[in-house]
Amino acid sequence: MKILVKCENCGAGYTLNDIEFFKCVDCGCQYYKQVPDEVPNEKKCGCGSGYESYWENDGRGIPLCEVCVDCREKKLSKYEPWVLGYYSEEDCGCAIEPEDYY
Repeated sequence: MKILVKCENCGAGYTLNDIEFFKCVDCGCQYYKQVPDEVPNEKKCGCGSGYESYWENDGRGIPLCEVCVDCREKKLSKYEPWVLGYYSEEDCGCAIEPEDYY
């Protein structure tokens, strides 16, 4: 699947096969934003950017919020930094149920 992206630094546009290895040819930066490309309304992010949304999880795989490349940083800023990485009972100050609880 082709992915359309735009360099955040210089605005150059690219079509990529694998977004993991992006590097802008014009300015050399590695920062990009995905360009909305026929994203169905039910998959568009609620922030109004037009980008496709996805669920961001905490360090234990628990869904936190729906984000896109445009609003991810802002939405995740309301969480304590330790929540985004793997955390233990000592970090959060409460008991964590074992994974085989269900």
